[in-house]
Formats: sequence, structure tokens, C-alpha cells
Amino acid sequence: MQARALIPLLLFSVVSLQLQAATLFSDDFEDHNYNGWTVTGNVATSGTVSLGSYALRLKKTASAVTHINTVGYNSVIVAMNLAASGLENGDECFAEVSTDQGGSWQVLVQKGNGEDNKVFTEGSFSGSAASGNSDLQLRFRSTGNLLGDYCWGDNVSVTGTQGNAPEITVSGNGSFGSVAIDQSANKNISITNDGNSDLSLQINNTADPEFSISHQCPAILQPGNSCAIEINFTPTTVASFSGSIVIDSNDSDESSITINLSGSGFTSGGGGGTPAGFFDPLTGSGITNRSQLTSSALNGSALNRIDYAAYALPIEAAEPINQFQGRLIFNNAQVTTLDFDEQGTRLARVYVDEEKLPIFDFEFVQSGSHLIPVQRGLIVAPESVSWEWLLEPGRVWDEVDDAGFSRAAIPFALQESGANCTHNGVMTFLFKDDGSISNVAVQIGGETCTYFQYDLWGMVSAEYIPASVSGAAILASDYVNEVDRRMPVKPISELSVDYAVFGVDHTQFAIEQGDDLVTFGVAIDGTHYSGSCGTRYGDYPYCEVMDLPSYSTAKTAFASFALALVSQQNGSNIRDQIVTDYVPECNGGQWDDVTFENLTDMATGNYMLSGYESDEGGSAAKNDFFLVYTHAEKIDHSCNRYPRKATPGTKLIYHSSDTYILGNALDDYIGTQDIYEKVVNEIYKPLGLSPVTYKAVRTVDTNADMYHSHGMTLHKDDFIKLAEFLTKSHGQINGQQIIDANIVDDMLQVSGDVGLATFNQDNRYLNGVWTWDMGTNSTYNCPAGTWVSYMSGFGGIGVVMLPNDMVYYYVSDSNAYAFNGAAEELQKIRSFCP
Repeated sequence: MQARALIPLLLFSVVSLQLQAATLFSDDFEDHNYNGWTVTGNVATSGTVSLGSYALRLKKTASAVTHINTVGYNSVIVAMNLAASGLENGDECFAEVSTDQGGSWQVLVQKGNGEDNKVFTEGSFSGSAASGNSDLQLRFRSTGNLLGDYCWGDNVSVTGTQGNAPEITVSGNGSFGSVAIDQSANKNISITNDGNSDLSLQINNTADPEFSISHQCPAILQPGNSCAIEINFTPTTVASFSGSIVIDSNDSDESSITINLSGSGFTSGGGGGTPAGFFDPLTGSGITNRSQLTSSALNGSALNRIDYAAYALPIEAAEPINQFQGRLIFNNAQVTTLDFDEQGTRLARVYVDEEKLPIFDFEFVQSGSHLIPVQRGLIVAPESVSWEWLLEPGRVWDEVDDAGFSRAAIPFALQESGANCTHNGVMTFLFKDDGSISNVAVQIGGETCTYFQYDLWGMVSAEYIPASVSGAAILASDYVNEVDRRMPVKPISELSVDYAVFGVDHTQFAIEQGDDLVTFGVAIDGTHYSGSCGTRYGDYPYCEVMDLPSYSTAKTAFASFALALVSQQNGSNIRDQIVTDYVPECNGGQWDDVTFENLTDMATGNYMLSGYESDEGGSAAKNDFFLVYTHAEKIDHSCNRYPRKATPGTKLIYHSSDTYILGNALDDYIGTQDIYEKVVNEIYKPLGLSPVTYKAVRTVDTNADMYHSHGMTLHKDDFIKLAEFLTKSHGQINGQQIIDANIVDDMLQVSGDVGLATFNQDNRYLNGVWTWDMGTNSTYNCPAGTWVSYMSGFGGIGVVMLPNDMVYYYVSDSNAYAFNGAAEELQKIRSFCP
């Protein structure tokens, strides 16, 4: 009888044992250390205030975070004890828990002034999100400002019941980037059942038809097993595609998981430019033996000017363990003063507060080891008289000596307000998921600006506010597409290797620009041979996204393209339209017979001085056009400064103000859309130009007129795409004529019209393009009339469309425009002669 009674009793005991809560984590700090906790600030174990012999003590502003894996456990309960002492108004202590990998925090216990009596209070959390969580995070945090402000944490525990439940884990992403039309790319999404009972699955595809599932997972996935969903992307047109697949399951806390899908199709404008491994996880050891910008230096206040190599991604960089998504703020969102050293240049204007950074408060999204700013292109900073921001994608990585922090570097530029001078820099800092951040080291040590060169450097206090960023997945996918649409790159030194049989010497390139060279490169048969990007402190480590001003190359790449675009869509007679019909400010008599084409040819017949650049270099143009910033001031100078002295179309006098009139005339002609936005949407984006080209300098009034003659910003790859749009594509995109082919013929000197002479008969200008007769130089052994067309920009910028189907570009502050050094080497590969 007693024996039989034992059977149900034993069964009950077994069941009770199975349901008994297990301790998943416990720390009472009695071992006098905080192993397993990641700390920032002044943290130690102490017996001054504790539940036993020791507790975790946080002084002033500090934090301690630990991570617990509760996968396979239900009914998880978190308990934390907190006490405080010495607090004043505004000082607080927190015990917190996060169920979304540190994205948000729930307060279990909070203490402030008046609750700082050294008495512990226990708080607990038992929400369902704590169960089956692969990264449950607990945090003690203090926000004091004095050495006597203390928070005390003790007796932390996490318990849970191991039960029979499935647990889904999904890995992989649906960002396909850029894929050639009618070609296919595949991605695998992996699903694993980390629980201890069967996982039921249902996969739903809600994406565009260009996405398809070519391999499914089974309806039931047993414990410990994995499967893969294979997604196929086959674009059919030049467009962006998106959608999602939804994974429904019987996981109690993750019953529906969405995988966003994105990709785009391309046929021209580059492609395949992603360097090998660029988006792969970093595989370095993290051992860098760093001597500059160390962890301790970034947490200090002093910064010297150093070689930019210290800001670069090191060879042994390890994949980052922290994830940056949210806001980065400098100096409490105030203007920041840094060390400033002018480099002995001539000032074109009176600068105000040139040593001050504008307010910095921007969102960033991390994807792998890449850090992408949400805002791209020119960012107007109204609080700054001198500068606007340009932010570019940077990198994130880990180094073993950074104490669990990840390291980020962001390339950026300050561009002169209302002008095109561009000063390039890099900033770097350490951060953690929980919002911990070091100071930010900022250094500017190079520019494209002949008249104002300077160094700007210093440490800046910063705040990182982790938060979900709207459209983060799309932003990351767009960046993958952006990189992939670049032309494949090789270093310029490889040119001498690839064309060694011709004896090409790459060191002869850009010799005319000398020490004032910023960068240069050449495109040959689908390969971009890229020169480095020079600064006063070594090579710029993020050369592919160095921000470069257009200056007057915009007269070609924007104004002439705009005229040709509108001509293609509305008929070639647009070139004969009269200025006064569209720009009422020019109703002064001397514009009544001036056409749109006269404006783009710089042949209006209206001028003051007869030298072809004498008006442009005079004080009136400087003070009344370039150094004024409203439409009213600019159009007044453009329309009223210059009297009639020649018949339109007969004499070239170079005026940026003529291009300003043309842009305003085109704005009025199309009526319903800003002409610059039209060019961006219908030319730049389809060509795959970088987002930095999408915005340009505009007047500071309600008109917000683009300057039309200058004010764009470009990357190196953009110069090539714009040139090859003319030379290789003849104004076509994907076989469709986008800009007027007759205007393209004029630009490339194949129409028979060579334009008007500039400083001599061998150098001419037509439809916003400069031309030079290479046949007049015996070096090339070509007949007279062998014209080379090129775009040209102030200070020493050139984009040369060579007649042997190559593109050579250079950016400098040299005021030198010759390109014979490169041309002589490139003719060795293919002749320039017809």
C-alpha cells in the first residue's frame, strides 16, 4: 500500500522538478569584482553600502551593463536591487532592463534626491519579452555630477522555467544592391529552431514580382535544426524594387518576423564597382598597436594634428560588436570652437567665426562595418555665417584595446556658405550600444579652395542617443547600390602595370598641378585608375567619398545638360528662345535679342571689358555677384551690369552671371519644377551619381535659386560618369536619348561648329564646354582640328574627354589647367588622331 502510494508522489516530484525555476544569472558581487559587466565611468565593487559584504558602486555619471541569453526558458523574472547616497537635485540612479538589445530600457528602480538613504529597493520584471531572448540586457546607471554622488547595485538575478517551446532564430538580409537587368542574384535567409519543441513555419512573399522564393523551408522544423529560404531577385527595368517576406511561426514571443527586400536594376552608368570584400564582415584580429587616437586619448581633451592614417580603417580591424543607430550630437547641440590655423592664403571675403563648427545633430545608421548618415548632400547650417555640412558614409570596427567599445570614423566636409570652397576632414570616436560614447576627434587638413586654406582640429564632447531610424534598411540598401554602381577602381600605379607594354608612366600625370594637387584619375575601358587624395597630413583615407567642388564644371554638367534635356523634350527651338520672355529682371533693352544658346556660349554681346575673362575677374563680379547671396542681388548684377557692345553670338566674354540668367530662364520655361531637381531626377539619379550631387548651393531667400554656374559637389566617380554620358553614351541612358544629340555633337566638336575663341584661336568655348586643338602641339602628331573637349573649374579643375575614348580628371588649387603630362602618356595606349 505504501509502495503504491509512492508512485504518484514520485511522479508529482518529477513534474515539480521540471517546472521549478532555474537560475540563469546571479551576481551579488561577493567575489569583489564585476566580471561579466561592461562598465563606463567610475565603477567599482565596495562594501560601504551593500546587502552582503560588497555591492557594485557607480560614482558621478557611469553605467554597468550585462547580457543574458534566456532562449529555451519561459516565465523569466529579472530582479535587481538599487540604493543611493549623496544625491542632489537632478542626480538619479537607475536599475533597468532591455528586451530589444539596448534599443529601449524599462526602469525597475529609480532613486533621486530624497531617496538617497542607502536603503536598497528591489525591482522586478517578468514581461514575456524577457523569455526566449538571446540578448536580455540589465543595466545599472548613474547621472550624478559630483564625486560624492553614489549609486549602489546588488543582488541581481534572472530566473526562468525551462519548458517545451520552440524558439526561432533568423539571420540574413534581403538587401540585393544593384543587379544588371535580366540577371539574377540570390540571398539566403537562415532559420534555426533553438527551442525544444517543433517550430511551425509559414512563409509569405509580399514583395514586387522581381523577388521570388526559389527554395522554401519545411512547414515543421524540429528542435536544433536549421533551414534556408532562398530568395531570387531578377530586375527587369532600371528602377528600385522593394517589399518583404513575412515568417509566421508558433514562437510565443516572435510569432511574425519581417525580412525587408530591396534592390535595383541597372544597365549603364557604371556597375560592379564594389571592391572585393567591401561589405563582408571584417576578419582582422583587432590587434592594431595603436599609438594615436587611443582609447585614453579619445576620452581626454587634447588633440594634435596628425597623419590621417590614424583615422583610417586598419588592416587588422575586427568586426564591430556594437551597433550604432540613432543621433550623434556635438556639444549639447551648440556651435563648437576648435583650434584654427590659417595656411597663409588670401581671403576672398571677411569670414566670421571660421574656427567654429556649426551645430551637429544628425542621425546615422550602421550596416555591418559601414556607418551611413541619414542626410546626404549639402546641409545648410543657418546658425553658421561661414560653413555648411557635408556628411559621407564611414566605417565602424573593433580594436582589442578599446575595452569593449567600437570605433567609428566619419568623413565629412565644411563647405563655404554661399560658395563652393570645400574643406575635407574626418571625425572619429568610440561608442557602445547603450549610448556610451567618448569625445570626438575632429580634423580638417585639406581642401579644394585656392583662396582660403586652413587646419581645424580638436576634441568635441558628444552624446549618442540610440534610437530606431525610420527607413534604416532602405538606407543601407541604397548605399550598397551606390557603391556597386561606381566604376571598378584600381590605384593609379596599376596603370603602369596594365599598360607596361606601351611604356605608360603614371607619375607624369598631373605634373602641371604640382604640390597643389588634390586628386586625379583616368577612366579607360571600364576601369577607373584613381590617384590618391592629398592633404597636408598624408592621404585622405576615404578618398572615394572625398567631397569635391564643381566650381564652373557645373556650367557643363548642370547648365548645358539642363538646356539639352529641355531641348530634347520640347524641341530644339528652345535654344532660340529670347531671355526677356522668361527673365523679367532683364527687360533693360540689351537682352531683347539674346537667346538661351547665346547664354550657354557666353556670347551675349553684353560686357564691360573686352578681355575674355576681364569682367569675371573684376571687383564688380566679385562683390556684386559672387559675394552676394540673394536672388535679387545676383539677378540685378547679371541683368544690369553689362552694356551692349557686340552683336550676340559674335564675341565670347566669360560671365558666370550669364549662366545664372540661363538657369532662371529654364526655371521659368518649364514652370512646374525646379530645373536643378529635374536634372537630378532625370539625369543624375539614372546615371548612378552619388547622393552628394542631389543638392547644390542656393540663394538665401524664398526663391532658393541654385547658382547654376557653380555650387555643386561631386565625388571622383561622378566626374567620370558625367563625362562618359557624353562620350560613350552620347546623351543616352539605357538606349533612350535623354539630352539633345545635336547639343552633344556641339560639346564634342563633331558638328563642325568649333565655338568662339577664348585667349587664342586654338582654345574655344561652346555650349558650356572648353575645347583645345591638340593638332597645334607637335607632341601628338595629329593634324590641325584634332579637338579635345573638357569641363573646367576655378582654381585648377579639369574633366578632359580625350578623343581616344578616355576620360582624365584632376582637382587642384594650382590655378593650372594644362594636362599634357597625362595626355602624352595616354596617347601611348591609343592615338588621339582621327
